[in-house]
Amino acid sequence: MKKTKTTFLLAEICLGILLLFCVHLIFEDEKPQKRVAVIVEKSGDEKWNSFMNGLKQAAGIANIHLIICNTDEIENADEEKNLIYDQLDNQVDAFIVQAAPGKDTIDMLREIRVQKPMLLVANDALREKEEDHTSKYSDLPVITPD
Repeated sequence: MKKTKTTFLLAEICLGILLLFCVHLIFEDEKPQKRVAVIVEKSGDEKWNSFMNGLKQAAGIANIHLIICNTDEIENADEEKNLIYDQLDNQVDAFIVQAAPGKDTIDMLREIRVQKPMLLVANDALREKEEDHTSKYSDLPVITPD
């Protein structure tokens, strides 16, 4: 009787160790996803459908968690800055931003870019040119339509 109890106990210990080993193998490759916030004006509008679908496909391939911020109209740099700082509080790793209209936008974007990587989406604010006919956003990475 004592021999069967020890055999049963050894079998249970071996199965427990095997279970722990399998659980370790399952979660070993689990890396936390990078988080990217997407801030564009009227993000639910139809004009963004292709853009958002492409972002979602790329995020799935690259194992990135997208946070698409619902916005109506971003009227100035302060509103956009508040939205960006809200996302910084949510621990995002990077931003895809449509620049807000206004004169303070470039300084605000440069300030944020020091903290986290940022990619700008082309809009009317990016078409503004300085006196030397170069874009004032030339030091920031920008994507534009073909």
